[in-house]
Amino acid sequence: MSLDEAIGSKVGGKFNRGLDSIQIWMRFRGRRTMNESTLAGRRFLIADDNSTIANAMARVLNAQGFEIVGPAGNANGAMALIAESERIDGAILDINLRGKMAYPVVDVLRAKGVPIVFMTGYDESSVQQGYSDVPCLRKPVTVEGLLQALFG
Repeated sequence: MSLDEAIGSKVGGKFNRGLDSIQIWMRFRGRRTMNESTLAGRRFLIADDNSTIANAMARVLNAQGFEIVGPAGNANGAMALIAESERIDGAILDINLRGKMAYPVVDVLRAKGVPIVFMTGYDESSVQQGYSDVPCLRKPVTVEGLLQALFG
């Protein structure tokens, strides 16, 4: 499934639901660089306050065989999803979730040994000290880039 299919078809060069900005924020290449059997069934937490981006990323990952936890639109929602999920294999977080920084979410995920990547509009230099080890991918991102950052 392409990103276009995940979020709606184009009409006259624009997405029919006014989602043409998603093309700027994310790119999807439709191929995997990692062994599919290694990735099959992995569960990803997605937390982004832009529901268009979060839902599109969830659809694209789901179409490739991944299970999605969320998406959450804020830090409290992400914390609730973590608490009620028995397993999370990776987390894709925006740094700023509706005005609240995602660092407390990172702390909880780290304690559980969950690989994390920031998917954000912020520059790496704006990441708070103590979190610079978390890979920071600047939007737009690719699914390949996310998987590489999470699992090497």
